[in-house]
Amino acid sequence: MDVQSTITTETGALKIGKKVSLNIKKDQNFNDLDRLYDLLLHEKHLMQVYQISQHEAFNGDMMRLINDNCNRVREQHGRVTQVLFDMGEYTADAASAPVARDVAAVFMGYLKQLPYETRMPH
Repeated sequence: MDVQSTITTETGALKIGKKVSLNIKKDQNFNDLDRLYDLLLHEKHLMQVYQISQHEAFNGDMMRLINDNCNRVREQHGRVTQVLFDMGEYTADAASAPVARDVAAVFMGYLKQLPYETRMPH
């Protein structure tokens, strides 16, 4: 996903995303866009189920099977998200540098509350 790609909405909000590329009629009928979002929702639910199942696995073979399936669902989720992003249908709010620094400062404050030494991965 190209996080450098930004658009400005009709109301003036800056978003990470692309301009809508397909003219899909958005009405009460179930269309291809609805199918993609439905698939994305189901993949999110499946990932949650697999993550819970990882804690319940009682032997190595079952754990490997669950992990493999979870990874496949995660990869498919990424592909569907990329398709929606490329279509201009999946966007994220863009944050200015001060907002990003503020969020990072809050997060670093949480890290200091942990009972053991922690460092940021980057």
